[in-house]
Amino acid sequence: MFTAIVSGLGPLAGQERRAWRGVAESAAALAIHRRVMWVREDLRLRGEDCNQART
Repeated sequence: MFTAIVSGLGPLAGQERRAWRGVAESAAALAIHRRVMWVREDLRLRGEDCNQART
C-alpha cells in the first residue's frame, strides 16, 4: 500500500520535501483509519457495541 502511495507522487519530485511530508501524513492517516476499522469490525463480530469505539 505504501509503495502505491509513493509511486503516485513521483511527478512531484521537484517539490520533494513537501511531497514526502504529504506521503507521510497520508500513510499515517490511512494506518489510523485501518486500525479503527479493524477494531470496530472485531467488536461487531463479537456482538459488542461498536458505536462506543469512536474515540
